[in-house]
Amino acid sequence: QEAEERIRREEVGEEEEGANGQAKLRKEAGTNTDVTSSPMASSPMAAVQDGISRLLGIQSLSDEPNSPTDDTGGKRVEDEQTSSAVGADGNILSSAEIRLNRRLRKQRRRAQKHANTVRQARTAVEGAQRQIDKLKKEREKFKPVLTDEEYTLAASVGGDVMRHFCPAFARHLLDRHAQMIERYRVLDAQTDLTKPHEWYPYARLSRRKIIYHGGPTNSGKTYEALQRLKEAEKGLYVGPLRLLAAEIYERLTSEGVYCNLFTGQEKKEIPFATHSAATVELAPLDRDFDVVVIDEIQMIADSFRGWAWTRALLGLRCKEIHV
Repeated sequence: QEAEERIRREEVGEEEEGANGQAKLRKEAGTNTDVTSSPMASSPMAAVQDGISRLLGIQSLSDEPNSPTDDTGGKRVEDEQTSSAVGADGNILSSAEIRLNRRLRKQRRRAQKHANTVRQARTAVEGAQRQIDKLKKEREKFKPVLTDEEYTLAASVGGDVMRHFCPAFARHLLDRHAQMIERYRVLDAQTDLTKPHEWYPYARLSRRKIIYHGGPTNSGKTYEALQRLKEAEKGLYVGPLRLLAAEIYERLTSEGVYCNLFTGQEKKEIPFATHSAATVELAPLDRDFDVVVIDEIQMIADSFRGWAWTRALLGLRCKEIHV
């Protein structure tokens, strides 16, 4: 608002100054025209010629032979008629009036520029005000329900309730629901997965011996483990594929070893069988063995089937495990 008021005062002052200056310049232009008129203007014919020259905007004939020169080198001095122009009402304007009009146009452009700047500033201020109003509304949504004093009072009351009511309620639950609480404790202990070495207590009592066979592919790792499996009185082979389990089943059977087969597709239980071959997911954890061979133990790190190798390694009840 202050900028608009200042621009309005400048425009009013410039208009008054321009009007006063235009009147003054017109008066001076008239005086100079009377004083510096050509000597030939005293005759009627010269006056007519000068008038026609002014109307047509050309140099007077009387000025051609007797035009004066300036002090700097014989330059022809043009009078006001050569720099004259025609106004909007058809009147001829002098050079002073032309300069005044140019000055007024510049001032108008400057005033228009200031007005545009003020308009842009006003738009920016309005946008900022709308944003402030929006933030105020958002702040009201998150206004705390309780004041600081009310919150302190509520906290003190809640603390008193916790100190007096909660112990009495806990004693009541322990007296009335002791059996249910004990069941919950047993269930929590049985489903605790943070201690996997305690999941299979019978396997822990066997004092098992774990033998690791390491080496490149086709280096005889599985062969050596199977040789030890054949020598055992009761043995078990577990592998990742049904075809591997079937291959071990056929090999042991062809060598005269009674062997069972447990896969997801088929199940063969041979009477008086001492050995078994199975996929790792179907490894029997409720039987006792002397030697167990767990093939492809690196699959224990697999995100989808690794649980089966973990279960077999931790839960198989045997004296010796070859991995």
